[in-house]
Amino acid sequence: MPWLVFAAANAVVTFLYHPAKVLVSVMFFLCVICLLVVAQPPETWHGAAYSLSICGLALISGAFAGYYNYCVNTYSYWRFTEGREYENVLPDELAAAHADASLLTFAAGVEPIVKFAASYGSGGGTYCAAPILKESAAATSAGPEGVQYWAVGRDCCGASGFFCDGVGVSSAHSGLVVYNRTDIFTPWVGSDVHFYAQAVQMSGARFGLKSAAKPLLLRWV
Repeated sequence: MPWLVFAAANAVVTFLYHPAKVLVSVMFFLCVICLLVVAQPPETWHGAAYSLSICGLALISGAFAGYYNYCVNTYSYWRFTEGREYENVLPDELAAAHADASLLTFAAGVEPIVKFAASYGSGGGTYCAAPILKESAAATSAGPEGVQYWAVGRDCCGASGFFCDGVGVSSAHSGLVVYNRTDIFTPWVGSDVHFYAQAVQMSGARFGLKSAAKPLLLRWV
């Protein structure tokens, strides 16, 4: 029985927390009340109190695991479905103007410039970034506002080049936005966006590229 409670709580929080935060929060509040009651059970409960306590712990553990899964995985899905799509985007258009985007399709001739790619290594892998500019762009072509868009990926660059996602594929002209997930687990598991930002800084320092203060990080597809 406890494992069923754990699995159910995990699934509810993973898939329903985003569209029904209030409902899930109320559910947790009621669960806490129930646990307080179980902590001081009536004498007639006897062994039932122990079983209820175990199920209560399974419920809290499952909910905690579900929230972790939501932050790490399903949050990006919900953000993508809620975001807007922009087409014919130019590299000098301000990233701030597309802050609500989930998918950007760039104009012809715009692509990640792999000669300006850089990487940043951490315990979680190698984080890669390359500026998205016009073909055969020079470092000075980023414009006064700096590079607005960066193609990023993990463990997909090195001595053999930059080969993240669809980079190098002629039919690839779009970018899926990498979201900055802010959650309680970041101090322990780290933030991909933070590590990608380090790779962006490495590119700027190495090639003299100026980056926008808040560029959009994209998976090139």
